[in-house]
Amino acid sequence: MPFDEYYQDIIAPAARSVGLDVVRADEIYDVRPIMDDIVRGIINADVIVAEVTTRNPNVNYELGMAHALGKPVVIISQSVDDIPFDYRHVRAILYDTKRSTWTTQLGKKLATTLQAVIKNPRQNFLHKALEEFHNCSGNNSVWGLSTVFNTRQEMNIRVDALYSDLRTRLDICAFGLKSFRDGKGHEIRQKIKDGLKLRILAPNPDSSFLAQRERDEKVSPGEIRKRILDLAKWGKRLQNISPVAENIAIKFYDSLPLDFYWHQERWLFVGPYLYGRGSQQTITYEFAEGGRGYSYFSTYFEELWEDEDFAVIAP
Repeated sequence: MPFDEYYQDIIAPAARSVGLDVVRADEIYDVRPIMDDIVRGIINADVIVAEVTTRNPNVNYELGMAHALGKPVVIISQSVDDIPFDYRHVRAILYDTKRSTWTTQLGKKLATTLQAVIKNPRQNFLHKALEEFHNCSGNNSVWGLSTVFNTRQEMNIRVDALYSDLRTRLDICAFGLKSFRDGKGHEIRQKIKDGLKLRILAPNPDSSFLAQRERDEKVSPGEIRKRILDLAKWGKRLQNISPVAENIAIKFYDSLPLDFYWHQERWLFVGPYLYGRGSQQTITYEFAEGGRGYSYFSTYFEELWEDEDFAVIAP
C-alpha cells in the first residue's frame, strides 16, 4: 500500500478519532519552501507520527529534529530493523502487512497510543543532555511557546480552526467579547446546551481603570463599558439555556486590566493590552499544554477566579 493510502486510510482517521488535527507538509499550500512548512509543523505539533519503514533519510532527519525539540513521537514500522538504533527505546508500533487484519489493528494501536500521549503530555527528550540544555537555556520548547500571532485577529483564525473540538470548557479574560458574541453566538449557544462550561473574567464596567483603558484605546467614552454590560446580559441568557446554570459564570474585577486570556480545552492563548492599540490589533501568544507557560497562566487564572477579594460574580 503506498504511503498516501496509509495516511488517508489509517494514520489520519486514527489521529482524528482521538481529537487531533492532522497535517502533512505537502497538504499546506503556501509560497514558502516545503522544508519551512515541515519545520513549522514539527515546532507546532502536539505529537508526531513517524513511519520509518524503508529507512527514508528525510524521515530520519525530521525525526531527529522532533526529538531535539522534545516532541512526543510515535514510530510505526513494518520491521524493528528499520527503526534507528537510537530510537528503539521510544514508543513504536510494529505491523505486518501479511496479516489480513493489519490495517484495522494498526489503526487501533495508533489511536490507543496517541490517546495515551494526549492524556499525559510532556516533553520527551531523547537524551538527558538535551533536556538539561533546554532547561538551562529557557528555550521556548520548555515554556511551550508554540506560536506568536501579530494580532488577535490572526489568533482568531487559529481558534476558529479549533472550534469544532470545543466541548467541555472555555475560560476567558477579556473585555466585552463583542466579535466573539456576534460571530459565534449561535454555535456557542448549542455548545452550552450540550454542557459546555464557560467562565469569563472582565473589568468592572464602573471601574476607573476601565475608563482609563477607553482613553488608552482612544475609543468613545463608555464604549467598552457598554460592551461589558452587554456581555453580562449575554451571560444571563446563556445561563437560562444551560442544563446547569452554574456552568456559566462571569466575574467582574476592579484593577488594572489583566492580560487577554483564552483557554479552550488544551489550547491556551495570552496577550497584552497595549496603549494606543485596539485589542484586536495586539500581539498574542499560544502556549502548548505540558509547557511551563501553559501551567503558569492556567494556574494564575484559577487563583484569580477563586480569590473573592479580587473578583465577584457579575450582577
